Amino acid sequence: MKPTIRLSFASSLQSIELYSYASMTSARSGFFQGSEKSEALAGVDGLRLIAYDEADTPNYQYVVIELESPVAGGRDAMVAALHAENILARKYFWPGCHRMKPYRDLYPHASLLLPSTIKVANQAVVLPTGITLTAEDIETVARIVALLAMFILVWLG
Repeated sequence: MKPTIRLSFASSLQSIELYSYASMTSARSGFFQGSEKSEALAGVDGLRLIAYDEADTPNYQYVVIELESPVAGGRDAMVAALHAENILARKYFWPGCHRMKPYRDLYPHASLLLPSTIKVANQAVVLPTGITLTAEDIETVARIVALLAMFILVWLG
């Protein structure tokens, strides 16, 4: 049986008590540091790892990738395939706020005015992160995401 790689929400009091801020940010930053993990996601056609600006002292709370290709259903296929591999990724910025109550009732035609929001909502995926992920987990996730991105571009594109 494959181990499940879950999102870890480090905002719980237990996590904050057990780990320092430095150790939490270090564990979360594995996808971004100049390592094999980030390199596995670099240069993959149709995929972009959303980078943090180091000048802002990020806490790396989210690891977000964007499927840049306009493949219909590509993001949903990516999330479903990751779940099949026991990697609990999620759709990010989905649905857009304008599609939630009360906004959809107050502004039923908002989608016509928000093409960029819709584009991002249909392409963004948040990957597992947190203090429970090992370097090996990060490498596994990165390699699977890279393979899936290539598959989606070739077979669904």
